[in-house]
Amino acid sequence: MMPVGLHGPGDHSFFVNARMMDSQVADYAALKPRPQFFRSMLSVRDLPKAASFLRSELPRRLAARIQQIDSLSGYREVAELEETRDIYSQSFLELRLDDVLHGGMQQEADVSNFAHVLYAQQGRHAKIIPLVIAGMQKYRALQIAAGRRFSAAEMDRFLDLFVLNRIGSSFLREQWLVVHQSLRPNGMVDLQCDPVGVVQQCVGDAQELCRHHFGKAPNVDVVVRDPSRDLQMAYLPQYLYYIMFELLKNSLRAVVETHGHKTPQSPWNKRPSQQSPSSSSSAPKENEEYEGDPLVVSLSSGGQTVVYRPNLGGSVCSSTSERLKAAENGMPTVRIFVDHCPASIPDSSGASECLRIRVADCGGGIPKEVMPKIWRFGFTSAKPIDISPYASSSSSNGRGGETKNGCNGFSSSANGGGLDPLAGFGVGLPLARSYARYLGGLLEVQSEEGTGTTATLCIRTLNSEKSREILEEAQGWSHEEEDREIDVKAASR
Repeated sequence: MMPVGLHGPGDHSFFVNARMMDSQVADYAALKPRPQFFRSMLSVRDLPKAASFLRSELPRRLAARIQQIDSLSGYREVAELEETRDIYSQSFLELRLDDVLHGGMQQEADVSNFAHVLYAQQGRHAKIIPLVIAGMQKYRALQIAAGRRFSAAEMDRFLDLFVLNRIGSSFLREQWLVVHQSLRPNGMVDLQCDPVGVVQQCVGDAQELCRHHFGKAPNVDVVVRDPSRDLQMAYLPQYLYYIMFELLKNSLRAVVETHGHKTPQSPWNKRPSQQSPSSSSSAPKENEEYEGDPLVVSLSSGGQTVVYRPNLGGSVCSSTSERLKAAENGMPTVRIFVDHCPASIPDSSGASECLRIRVADCGGGIPKEVMPKIWRFGFTSAKPIDISPYASSSSSNGRGGETKNGCNGFSSSANGGGLDPLAGFGVGLPLARSYARYLGGLLEVQSEEGTGTTATLCIRTLNSEKSREILEEAQGWSHEEEDREIDVKAASR
C-alpha cells in the first residue's frame, strides 16, 4: 500500500505509512463512542469546547467504520467499498492533523480552521449512504458468485450499523456548523417543533412529487386527535420531515397504483372476509376515524386546504360537501392521525409520553410474503433504480449533497435534474427507521393484504418547560458529565 498523504494549511504536510495508519485507527476504534444526549445537543453553543470534543469523538466513529469495512474479506474487489474506506480514512487523518496543528482551540483561527475541516468532510461524506449500499449489493453478489455464503440478513446487519453511525456522525458535524454559521442558536434542534406543521409540509411536497410522476395524487387528511393540547416539542424537524416524507410517498404511490384508474369509490374499502392480515392491522375502522373532537386538516391534490371538525356538523373554513367535491380524482383519502400515547420506551430524560403519528392508506396492502423484506436495504416493490449514479454524483448546492430538509438524500443532479424518483431505490423505509431509532423512537408497519397499510411512528417528546430548563443548564455543562446522563438516542455503534 502506498503511503497516505494529507496536506494541511500552508506548507504543512502530514504523512503516515500504512502500518502507522492502521495503528492509529486501531487505537481510536478501541475507544467506545460517547453517546449523545439532548443536553449535549445544545451545549454546542460553546464552540471551542464543542470543537475539542468533536475532534476526539469523530475519529472514534470514523475508525470504527474503517474497521467495519476491513472486516469484509475481499472488499477491495468492490470499488464503492474501497472508495468509502478512503473517504473515512481521509477524514480521520484530517481530524488528527487538525489536532496536531491547532490543538488548543485557544484562538479564533483554531475554530475557523476546524470549521473548514468539517465543511470538507460534510461534502465528502454526502454520498456515503448510496455509496456503501451500492457497494454492499455488489459485494454480496460477488460472494454468492464465488460460492461463499453472505445472506441478505448479514448485509442488512452491516448496513444498519453503518448507516446509524453515519447519521450520528453527520448530526454532530451539522449541529456544530449550524451554530458556527450563526444560523440558529440551538443548531438543528427546534425547542418548539410543530409536528403538524412539518407533516403538512411533507404532504404538499409528496403530493407534488406524486403528481409529477402519475399526473394525479390522493387527498390527505391530517387528523389531530386532541386539538386542545399543545403539540409543540423539542425535536429535530429535519429528521421528522424525512421520515414522514418517505411514509407519505409510499402511501400515495400505493393508492394511485391501486385506485388511480378505477371509478370513484368510498374513501375506505371494506375489509375482505377471506384474507388475513400480513401483520396485526391497525388501520382505523370507519366508525372510529374521528373519535372525540378532533381537528382535521384536509389537503386536496389540487392544493386546497380545508380545516373542519367532523363531529360538530361542519367545517371551520368551508363545508364538508365542498371538501368532498375536492376529491375529484375518486381515490381513497390517505389519513394521518396525530396523538399522544404513553411512552413505550423506558426513559428518564423527562419524556413521559410519546407523540404518535400514523399514516393509514387503502392502497391494497402489502402481500404477506413481502412483509419480511420491507426493511431490507435495496428491496423495492417499484421498478428498481440503479443507485450507483447517486453514489458517484457530487453536490453543487453548498450543503454537502443533503436534501433540503438537512437529511441524507439523493441529489436529482444524478438523473439529469428535476424531481427525484418517487420510489425504486429500496432505501427510504429502512433509512427512515434508522432516523427514528437514532433519536430513540420506533417506526412500525402493519398491513392487511387487499386493503391497506398503516405506518406508525412513535417519538419521544419533551414538554417546552423541560426543554427550557435543559437549554439553561446546558450553558455550564461539559461532556465529562455524560455518564450521569440518560441516553435518549439509539446506540452509537
